[in-house]
Amino acid sequence: MENVFSEAKWIWAQDNTRRGDVVIFRKPFKTEKVPKSAIARAAAAEGTYSLYIGTDAVAVGAGINGTYDVIELGKYISKGDNVLTVTAHFPACAGKNTRGAGSAGFIFECEELGLYSDESFTVFRNTAFVSMSDPEPSGLVSGSNIKYDATRESMLTGYQKTEFTSNIFENAVVVGEYGMSFCDGLEENPLPLPTRDFVPKVRRTDKQTNVFAGDRYADVYTVPLPRAMHVYPCFSVSGNSGDRIEIKTDRYYSDGCYADEGQKYNGFCVEYICKAESQQFESIQPLFGEKLVFRIPPTVKVSSLGYAQTRFGADKVGGFDTGGADAALDRLAEKCETVLECCMRDTFIDTPERGAAMRPAAASYGAACALYLYEDASLAEKTMTDMLSAASDDDVFYANPSGEKKELPAEALIALGQYGIAAHYFAHRSDDSLKSRFALAALKYLAKWDLESDGLVKPRAEKCDELFNCDGRLVETLLYLSALKNTRALLKEVGETDEIDFLTDRIDTVSAAAENLYDGCGFSSVKGVYDDRANALAVLAGVTDDGMHESLAKVLTCVQSASMSYEAFVLEALCRIGRSDLAYERMLSRYRGMIASDNSALGEDFVCGGARCHLSSVYPLYIALRYFAGVEITHGGTEITVTPDMRKIDAVNFSCPTADGLLGGRFCRKNGRTEIIVENPSKKEITLVLKAELLGAELTGSDARIVKLGRGKSKFTL
Repeated sequence: MENVFSEAKWIWAQDNTRRGDVVIFRKPFKTEKVPKSAIARAAAAEGTYSLYIGTDAVAVGAGINGTYDVIELGKYISKGDNVLTVTAHFPACAGKNTRGAGSAGFIFECEELGLYSDESFTVFRNTAFVSMSDPEPSGLVSGSNIKYDATRESMLTGYQKTEFTSNIFENAVVVGEYGMSFCDGLEENPLPLPTRDFVPKVRRTDKQTNVFAGDRYADVYTVPLPRAMHVYPCFSVSGNSGDRIEIKTDRYYSDGCYADEGQKYNGFCVEYICKAESQQFESIQPLFGEKLVFRIPPTVKVSSLGYAQTRFGADKVGGFDTGGADAALDRLAEKCETVLECCMRDTFIDTPERGAAMRPAAASYGAACALYLYEDASLAEKTMTDMLSAASDDDVFYANPSGEKKELPAEALIALGQYGIAAHYFAHRSDDSLKSRFALAALKYLAKWDLESDGLVKPRAEKCDELFNCDGRLVETLLYLSALKNTRALLKEVGETDEIDFLTDRIDTVSAAAENLYDGCGFSSVKGVYDDRANALAVLAGVTDDGMHESLAKVLTCVQSASMSYEAFVLEALCRIGRSDLAYERMLSRYRGMIASDNSALGEDFVCGGARCHLSSVYPLYIALRYFAGVEITHGGTEITVTPDMRKIDAVNFSCPTADGLLGGRFCRKNGRTEIIVENPSKKEITLVLKAELLGAELTGSDARIVKLGRGKSKFTL
């Protein structure tokens, strides 16, 4: 356990077991000299908190289960009197995505300012937050429906100002000593604090008057958001005492999908009871959707409706587009980016609509894209360390490792394989310590698997994929083979060679068994069934040769049985056998309905069933950057190769973060000429590979040319 919070104590109001509780802490303090830096640490035992210095929001919606935040307060401090306030929320629903403490608590320290949470902090339990039992959220994710009764407000006005003198605050209650209480062993949160983008008043609303729903008439205000996002709704109104405002989003209801069709899941909603005067309100629970829907009585005068977007605390710097040359591909890439932003929370969540679980396959696809778009790689790293922590007890790689963990064997193998989260992360980042830990843990998990007499794996998964005609035994075997190969490669890279022979023996046995299942048309363990998933994985696991590629390309284009989750492997396999042109055609064909839809995100099913925003759908963005733009980053980010592929696209613009800055480029074909521009931010050379067949252009004297590019902009015209 880290030696933190040595003087601070866990505090709350009296009785820290009330679900749905919202308390406000207050601590005035003086500074004779404004510090250049004032580093604070803060944590909520379970739930979230928002921290302010005066009226300045320092951290809104902070708090990740099992961690403490490090916060710089220096720029918010004034000479003389200051006041620290914190609104902390103990959610009504513990959810399945976190390991709950079972009790509420908040802890804080700032050594530079001499502030330590204890009885000297004052607290107010905001009894205007009351329980809402109907409708209940589905319970998959930690949080609360919010019901706020402004008629129960105490005289809170001005509590964030130094001159506030009301006696409604009382001394905080110490509910535990750090190191001896209910929620200890906290680790530093490795993620940046959430970003808050505030839009206090939207310019456009769609209003329907006198709409009857449930038990009353109301005016319905629909606020279109720029795209799908997580938002804290807010408003400013004047009303009568008891007037009731309801807020939901267009994604309040979410459908189940594979093996869960027909199930409806409720999200979170907000209910507000007006007092008899002007009032402002901002929810403490974010909602997810593309539209905010306010149901407001006609007796209420609306001054403004708005929201504050909350998103991952690092900015996106990379991207891909064709500048309008390929409108469908541009729209698909844009939707992928929206999904990625929505699913980057305290882990890579599979969908924000009906839960916040981390599933290893979707997390792998999310990490593949995020590493090409964000300089900050902490979310991929944290997701991997969460998996390692959960595996420490029984050597199993779990889904949802920070909550109600569950083994999904096929998904675990995806994460451990050559195209899983670890492979993508270590291609971009050099971290031998984490690499060693991950590879050794993977080795232990892979050793749990048994082989049948024919060399294929003994199944651990009930199903590998929920869609049609899945050759499950072969899929699971090839995923296992890929995980064996990736684990062996990682162990060799860090010099851990003790168990290499075990991995090599397994690789040889499983490879031979898989190779025997090729019949000239494709790979199959079920007579007459050629599964696109299994044949794609055969390519990716390395059991094919050049002579098989033509027949495999037919299988991978004609068979379309893969779910969204396994479609990633089919697209990747086509690119790996040199048929990115077919990958492009398949991708735009299978995603056509979602590209054309009004949904700003991408769902989990090609026919638009289930969640309408799902992380398993983002892989086309990786395909575009890795194969169409041709940017390959390997060896911990130290080697970069750019191989433009313009067989299907007349223009490409791309940018990708690297260890030395932003790599960028533009490829354009016009009037029989192809222009290639690459900007290298590093003093290290990168490799540009120009292939005539990929560019549709002639190269003098050869079919390919390899050029080493130094720092700065390089331009070629063919």
